[in-house]
Amino acid sequence: MERDKISLHNLFVEEDIVLRIIFEVDFLTIQNLERSSVTLWNFIKSSNVWRRKFHQEFPDFFINSQNKEILTREQFNWDDHFKFKRLSLKILSLHQNWESKTYLKKNFDLCSKLEEENFRYLDQNVLLTETCDNFFPTLRSVHDLNRFSLVHKFDPKSKFRVASADSRDGFLAVFGEPKLSSEAASHHDCSYMIKVFSLPKFELVKQSVLLHEGDISPWSCVKIFEKTVLLFVSHKEGKEFNLQDDNDAVQVFTILDDAKYLVHKKKINLELPAKKYLSMWDFDADYLVGCRKRDTFAEVWNLKDSVSSEETSKAPLIWSSDVSYRSLYKCTCILINYPDVFIGLSNGRCDIYDIQFNVKRRSLLHQSSSVVLKALTTNLHILTLSSNGTDGRLYVWSKEDVLGLGRPEVSFSEPLWTVRGTRGVILDMFVDSTKIVTFERRVSSNDPPSVFLYDFWHCKKKTG
Repeated sequence: MERDKISLHNLFVEEDIVLRIIFEVDFLTIQNLERSSVTLWNFIKSSNVWRRKFHQEFPDFFINSQNKEILTREQFNWDDHFKFKRLSLKILSLHQNWESKTYLKKNFDLCSKLEEENFRYLDQNVLLTETCDNFFPTLRSVHDLNRFSLVHKFDPKSKFRVASADSRDGFLAVFGEPKLSSEAASHHDCSYMIKVFSLPKFELVKQSVLLHEGDISPWSCVKIFEKTVLLFVSHKEGKEFNLQDDNDAVQVFTILDDAKYLVHKKKINLELPAKKYLSMWDFDADYLVGCRKRDTFAEVWNLKDSVSSEETSKAPLIWSSDVSYRSLYKCTCILINYPDVFIGLSNGRCDIYDIQFNVKRRSLLHQSSSVVLKALTTNLHILTLSSNGTDGRLYVWSKEDVLGLGRPEVSFSEPLWTVRGTRGVILDMFVDSTKIVTFERRVSSNDPPSVFLYDFWHCKKKTG
């Protein structure tokens, strides 16, 4: 038989048998099969093996919002064979890089970029700067950390002071104070608004109407989840200026294509005693966790099942606990990742509670002299940041190891790996499934802060 007439059909009676075998092996084996024979390569391509295998391994990948950052890192403008092959192998490499502490480290040089600007806000996607005006600092520029590039510079005539910002799901939400004319501002003590921009092109999608006292506070915190914008209204800093009926609440807005402004849906008040305010908080689209009573008492409210009346809505309290070991320690950070709540403490522990069953699942142990400053999660990992004042260390833990039900012990002290600051103490961190962003500053120094990006997506392994 001539060489060019050999096909898989000549070798096997049923091609389904071959496909069943291929779908049982891993991505690397499929890649090796392709390399071994032109006939197998043609068969794998014509049978859409890579696409079918990808959907078998990741059935909800394209509708899971936690995977959107992966899709923004690459341009997959190829046919299905190459698109799903590259995506499969890149995800496999991404998981291996996280486990083996393999990353490409980049320094976002603030010294050269902030000559006439001040650092204002940072997360895993963007860096915002403001002008150096001491009286009314205004939003100046936006930098894309995924591309290490300047995205937008604002017109200096357009004054907007940033109070809070958040980027997620391809949007950037900014809560702040526009500078109004004296005539427009005379009717209210404070006037704020929310602006929503698209990423990475940075186009204004929607903005709210002016928000005034009674509806918001200057210390409000904004978050965006797809087309829902949540604004947590905090009164902790109001102190003696707070009114008797002021209480912490969540304002809910939504983005509607046919509406001129952000549409206000409802205000959700937290079920709290009068004039009792949260000292720290974290929330997502469904739940809010907060800490009060001298940073020793943690509580969780259900935002999605809020009870509505004629005037307002109230979020029911679904979990509460004294997390301080009878006031021996203070709560230093909190994180909601339902059904789990992460509570960082001043003794170097991070306790994890299952609020459905009201049990403590695990305690992550750090250095005994340190304080846990922050906790974050991805699909596969848990990250914690601890500091003893002169040294900040970032810990990466396996989510399966920490939250796995098969682990009998309560305390866990074996992270996958740790990392310290490069040019100073790590003060803050941000993360998604492809990278870590850290914010560092030297102790007792007036030098500008440093921003480092640990890229697990574009990291290339060394070959022998």
